[in-house]
Amino acid sequence: EDEKELGVIVMDMGGGTTDIAMFFEGCIRHTAVVALGGGNVTNDIALVLRTPVDQAEIIKQRYGCSVHSLIDNPEDPIEIPGIGGRASRKVAKELLADIIRPRMEEIFRLAAGQIRKSEYANLMTTGVVLTGGGALVKGAVELAEEVFDMPVKLGIPKGFSGLIDLAKSPIHATGVGLILYALSRDYELDGFLVEGEPTLFERIWERMKSWFTH
Repeated sequence: EDEKELGVIVMDMGGGTTDIAMFFEGCIRHTAVVALGGGNVTNDIALVLRTPVDQAEIIKQRYGCSVHSLIDNPEDPIEIPGIGGRASRKVAKELLADIIRPRMEEIFRLAAGQIRKSEYANLMTTGVVLTGGGALVKGAVELAEEVFDMPVKLGIPKGFSGLIDLAKSPIHATGVGLILYALSRDYELDGFLVEGEPTLFERIWERMKSWFTH
């Protein structure tokens, strides 16, 4: 809450888009969307390494890094599964970082351009909060600090109990936020409850449960 009062930028890095919200004095003052996200990083890996997208996503999650200095055991190569009966092959972790960094940097620079368009840009004194699945790439926070030239941290959902650990991930920040927002506002349909109609919270909760059970 103190960050929202003083000025903060929230960037939700989804699969296909990166959503930006700028808060000041407790309210959203500006929003924007960049038409790139974590899925574009995965597609780049798949294209360069000539591997299926699902394998590229696994490689990104296990070994991906957007800052070379943060690569774990850089001398250990990554094994890329073969396609159509072909033998697997090995590539250096530095090559993977060379693929990931330019796209992540592009996303952050486009986001910075959108932020500069707002009259509140100079009031974002507490920095940037990264969330969403795309923010989980190792080095994302450090690279964002380099691009935005301001403090950056990873945003993790909180303020709930009783949910499985999976919900405590930046991937589910939007879904958890919707549930908490519905609870805090005690929504009813058009101001009154229609008999037999589920409330907004009930509809969101049923949707969230289906995510966790699949």
